[in-house]
Amino acid sequence: MGRKLHLEGGKPGFYILRHICHSGSPTGRASNGSARGSWPGVRMGDIFPLFKYIESTLIQATKVSPRVACHQGPCRPGTAQSGNVFVPRKPSSRAAQRGQYLDRVCRVGSAPGGVVMERAVVVIGGGIGGVQASLDLANAGIRVYLVERQPSIGGMMARLDKTFPTNDCSMCILSPKLVEVARHPNIHLLTNSEVRSVAGEAGDFTVSVVRPPRYVDMDKCIACNTCSEKCPTKVPSEFEEGMAPRKAIYVLFPQAVPLKWTIDPEHCLYLTKEKCGICAKVCPADAVNFEDTEEVVQVDASAIVAAPGFAPYDPSALYEFGHGRYPNVITNLEFERMLNASGPTGGHLIRPADGEPPKRIAFLQCVGSRDEKAQRWCSSFCCMAAIKEAIIAKEHAPDLEDIHIYFMDIRAYGKEFEDFYVKAEEEHGIGFTRCRVPGLVEHPKTRDIHLDYVEEGTLEPLSATYDLVVLSTGMSRPEGAEELAEVLGIELAEEGFCATDAATNLRTSRDGVFVCGAFSSPKDIPETVAQASGAAGMAAAVHLRSEERLPAAEAPPLDRDVTGEEPRVGVFVCHCGTNIGGVV
Repeated sequence: MGRKLHLEGGKPGFYILRHICHSGSPTGRASNGSARGSWPGVRMGDIFPLFKYIESTLIQATKVSPRVACHQGPCRPGTAQSGNVFVPRKPSSRAAQRGQYLDRVCRVGSAPGGVVMERAVVVIGGGIGGVQASLDLANAGIRVYLVERQPSIGGMMARLDKTFPTNDCSMCILSPKLVEVARHPNIHLLTNSEVRSVAGEAGDFTVSVVRPPRYVDMDKCIACNTCSEKCPTKVPSEFEEGMAPRKAIYVLFPQAVPLKWTIDPEHCLYLTKEKCGICAKVCPADAVNFEDTEEVVQVDASAIVAAPGFAPYDPSALYEFGHGRYPNVITNLEFERMLNASGPTGGHLIRPADGEPPKRIAFLQCVGSRDEKAQRWCSSFCCMAAIKEAIIAKEHAPDLEDIHIYFMDIRAYGKEFEDFYVKAEEEHGIGFTRCRVPGLVEHPKTRDIHLDYVEEGTLEPLSATYDLVVLSTGMSRPEGAEELAEVLGIELAEEGFCATDAATNLRTSRDGVFVCGAFSSPKDIPETVAQASGAAGMAAAVHLRSEERLPAAEAPPLDRDVTGEEPRVGVFVCHCGTNIGGVV
């Protein structure tokens, strides 16, 4: 098989050469610091990169598993901090000195339980930023603990109907990533959980995660929905922005990951009044457990990535716009759920006041943003989100008489954003007026919404009446930002977002703690994803400098050998948008 190199770690990544053995016999260090009896130029301390695709090449070629290929007995008995790596050919000293890839290398765990694992990286927040950071780290061979406050991951992106500027289905982009997170052997998912404390320093954190009782055994729950069907308690759904009810035992949305039900302790009749309990009686898997208790998980972490997302601005504080008082005045996120085929109206546009389809819709930009009385900053995504929603509204209801956007500035700064803006005006007939609408008034009988404005470049007062008005609200700092900052030991900026360094916008005030997404400043989905990969890279760099490793319970499963089998190809076409469904 070849000589056997002993490299610290054992997972894909970069490893430091510590010692070399021959035929399973332990050897010591040579006095000159090189590997005695091995190859010239290969010295102790040389860094060798190992990657997953290299590992799988040898496994397929030799038709053996890593455990079978391992020689009998580890070179350092009683230790679990080294892995045995087979090198089937002699590398050149030049290649070794340059740190080039050791091709056709197979990693084998010498620990009794299987493959040796390194410390973990903790990712806080299960939105698109946290999901992307977790996948990047896990695919690099690093164990990840993904902590999410909600019962399932997905974050704000899971509530969206489409994404600009392509108008692709949001869940069609997000769902495969959620499933990959749930199935990835290097990701441990902690939903319905919060970080309670963080001790230590970069490379050696101890993170305490509290998991309140879920009252449903996730191992037993089969997602049959029988409990929700029989539950008598209805409360407004947070996921649907209060426009539809949910039960006291519920799942956030149909594509939730994990697809496991949870009980709301504040509204459950059994937990509040010791009445009902019908969910436990009808559950065929006996998954309901009213005696469930809080659990605390301790994680040894090398680095932390904070991605708690943002909270939508609540416009009810701005009395002049009537949100919460006028039924036909809604926010952009409420309108987004209305457009969604799985939303409270099944994708049909209606006026909340009477359920009738609207004929005239207005969008008011910068509600609560760029405002000294509310939030001074621009949230950067609202302009493009309003244009996207206006286009989709036209697709859902082609007989709309008028859709108008009242704006201060259109900030179309991203790739193809300007073209999207022009297309909305010229091809879809969406109106744009530059002004600042001071307030809204409801007609007492028709419930129509009246607004007054002065168009730029004129002094003439104008007015218009609409069936439905959408307030484009911006981003606020996430709920519990102060508490999270205190737990992580990081500083917040003046506006309440996470304070970062000017060079990368990823480093926080505490070494080893990184940030991505809207927690550092308002941003859209593409920028959040890019930042997530950047934060994951920085966390990985800290992780690789950490020397201690934690043993894993078992090795990741190998891919099944399908050589010689008939190819099986599946084509799945999404029909939830006109860009695909309108053609195929």
